[in-house]
Amino acid sequence: MSLIKIRTFSITADELLVFFGIGNENYTRLKKELEVLNRTQVRYNILGKNRRSKVSGAFTLISEFEYKNGIISYSFPKKIEDMILYPKMFGKINLVVIKSLRSRYAIALYELAEDYINAQIPKMTIEKFRELMGIEKHQYYKFSMFKKYVIDVAIKEINDRENINFTITYELTKMGQKNTHIKFIVHKKENTHQTGEKQKNFYRWKNLITHKYYKLRNFIIYIMLTHNLSHANS
Repeated sequence: MSLIKIRTFSITADELLVFFGIGNENYTRLKKELEVLNRTQVRYNILGKNRRSKVSGAFTLISEFEYKNGIISYSFPKKIEDMILYPKMFGKINLVVIKSLRSRYAIALYELAEDYINAQIPKMTIEKFRELMGIEKHQYYKFSMFKKYVIDVAIKEINDRENINFTITYELTKMGQKNTHIKFIVHKKENTHQTGEKQKNFYRWKNLITHKYYKLRNFIIYIMLTHNLSHANS
């Protein structure tokens, strides 16, 4: 039987308080936040993105922590360490973008879109999407509320951001009168620099064609005038 070595990390409470800006002496809140991290469960491969592996599962954000004399010692679950070292299933996210988004649903949808930026986000049931958004059964139980306050809010916020290089649209599937599935489509924005170059090339081409047109027109007029003059003199 092999024993898994758990690596322990440490940081001062003061460093965390300054980093998160939650008050210089708010140690009680800091402890509560650490308890939340210890209870928060993360599920992975929910949509089956990693098709080679049928494995899915869950883990907490930190496996344990200890607070002693102003020093916080903590450790990550083995699964988190493996995923950090070998992030094959994950997409890159822009932390500046994350910080600029106000709705937690916009953040979750942005992360989902970035994860599938070079592939299609699979069509999913409304229940599965609610699960991905972290919405409890008693929240937005009417679809009209769910659409208005979750889907539409998230999409509008993402599409309005100039620092996000894509926009999102979606399609709903109904069974009878009930919306049962949702499909998100990611549209990549054209690079601003590339757009500028294309515009410049277009105007170069337009000016060239215009210049050639006037040269050809003047040449034809010259030929016609010459031809008429020769007839007049004959």
